[in-house]
Amino acid sequence: MGLRLGMGLASLCALSWLGCGEGDPSSNGGLDPVYALEEAPPFAPTTPLPEGVVLQVTAEDESELPLFLAADDRHLYWVSESGAASRAAIGSLADEKPERLGTDQRLPRSLVLSNAHVFWSVLESDDEGALLRVAKVGGPVTEIATGLITGLTIDDGRIYWTQRLSLNQDVARSARFNGTDVRTLGTAPVISAVAAGAGNVYWAAEGIYSSPATGGDAALVTHPHGFLRGLSTTNDAVVWLDEDNRVRSFHAISGDKRNLADDVVDFRLGPAHIYALSAGDVRGIVRVPLIGGSVEPLVDVSAWNVFGLTADNGAVYWMETSSECLEMVWDHKFENCVEYAHTRTINRVAK
Repeated sequence: MGLRLGMGLASLCALSWLGCGEGDPSSNGGLDPVYALEEAPPFAPTTPLPEGVVLQVTAEDESELPLFLAADDRHLYWVSESGAASRAAIGSLADEKPERLGTDQRLPRSLVLSNAHVFWSVLESDDEGALLRVAKVGGPVTEIATGLITGLTIDDGRIYWTQRLSLNQDVARSARFNGTDVRTLGTAPVISAVAAGAGNVYWAAEGIYSSPATGGDAALVTHPHGFLRGLSTTNDAVVWLDEDNRVRSFHAISGDKRNLADDVVDFRLGPAHIYALSAGDVRGIVRVPLIGGSVEPLVDVSAWNVFGLTADNGAVYWMETSSECLEMVWDHKFENCVEYAHTRTINRVAK
């Protein structure tokens, strides 16, 4: 596997909706045990931030390419379809290979980060799966929960997820980073997404519900139409992507419900804007104020060749895939490619 990495990236401090979180409060004064050994001065770039391609991973087997992506202030992290968790240091030499952190043979479904660990959910069969953890510095892969788990998010020392219990019942749960103190937050026939922040957890069922992160009765926040495909929260706002590809928001203090963007494939939430992958009239990576307003283009890309959208305080990142034929052979009257090099490109645009 080959790699190219852009030089001089600034801090990739992940927001809570990216899977960033505080350490496990059960040890080391609120820090995960490994993180207590990882403390280092903040990354300080000495060259301007690059735009465009910042990392390329190439492999003959597509299953070795990044499938889910996340970032902190020192590394880019990903899990591949083959089940390998890897990272690449920010500012590495262009010919440095990715660092393999751990491997699990099951199919990944989602990925988040804490200060010290990489978490991802995996699918083993139609009714079996797990939530896994590996240290950011590498080591054994630990299974901290089992079941058909997806929809991961992290906030204030806990990891949250949605889980299929039976054909007609889903559950929203949380646990400490080591898998202890598991709490059930709510159940419904279908729970499509979960978000957490400011001491509350939200999940999308037939409506959007909220309860204190410490436990307690659930309350209906708002009742959007249809199936929700994404959910985030910041300050007083809950933001979601509905089945009609619209990003909408509900503001608890004012009670306002707003339509922020149409024809959206995916989105991420910042403190004052949403950052969306748009297939509409203004296509590509766009941003829209949380209070509502015009759609502002950031970069023109095809929405149907982009996935793995993520963001930090200063930039938006996404992945694209390309393939190159390495060997052609004649098969009777036709020429066929028998060996490919597949490349997953990670791109960046400043917010």
